[in-house]
Amino acid sequence: MEGLALTPMAEDKSDLELAEHDCISDKAMEILGLDELQQKALFHVDNWPMNFAEEYNSADDCIEGADITARRIEHFIKTKGAE
Repeated sequence: MEGLALTPMAEDKSDLELAEHDCISDKAMEILGLDELQQKALFHVDNWPMNFAEEYNSADDCIEGADITARRIEHFIKTKGAE
């Protein structure tokens, strides 16, 4: 999960990487009790609020990407999944 969730997403992902991402997000959805809209809002960068998505997509490395992801998750929790 770390490699996929914390590194800025490359344009070309292999089918295996995409399948792993889907499997992980489905399991997290189950564990966290997320509905489908919340799951997409949390695990798909293109559904993040614009400020987080832009920062994440322009991150210089996985450390910066992880920091942005952590702030995104905190925001998601704070807004109870609404944003």
